[in-house]
Amino acid sequence: MTDGDKLLIYIDDKIFAVDADAVAAVVETERFFMLPMLQSHSFSSPSPPHGERQGEVGFIKGVITRRGDVVVVVDIGELFGAQTVQDEGKYKVVVLKKDALCLGIYYGAKGLSFLWKEDLKDLEFKPLTGDYIQGIIDPSGKKIRILDWQRILEETQQLASGKQ
Repeated sequence: MTDGDKLLIYIDDKIFAVDADAVAAVVETERFFMLPMLQSHSFSSPSPPHGERQGEVGFIKGVITRRGDVVVVVDIGELFGAQTVQDEGKYKVVVLKKDALCLGIYYGAKGLSFLWKEDLKDLEFKPLTGDYIQGIIDPSGKKIRILDWQRILEETQQLASGKQ
């Protein structure tokens, strides 16, 4: 898990990482679109459960298009109980791609950085199961969580298809 460069995503006081070679783009958008099948599952009560906002389904923010691909965007802050802060009317999204699979990760105003494989070679990878995390690396007490983004994508696809 520590054999390649990592893109670090900062959400609130947490740091998440994905393999840099899975990153197809980093984009800004002014809005997300909801697919009709997701809107039918949206919450209509005045106070949606688990901090969800009207029109959103769980951790799914909506969709964007990129080069002809429809990319479902998720808020990993929502998944992990962290606050994602919006940046001045723009939504910042990391687009991950493997083969025909795409996933957008909304990261807000905090920012991104890289951890290069040379810096990773002496770090211990502690595998974890559950909660969409493959494991943790801990340089200088920072606890960087390696995202299992493909598992997040699978769950997102299940929510979008109504197969919960």
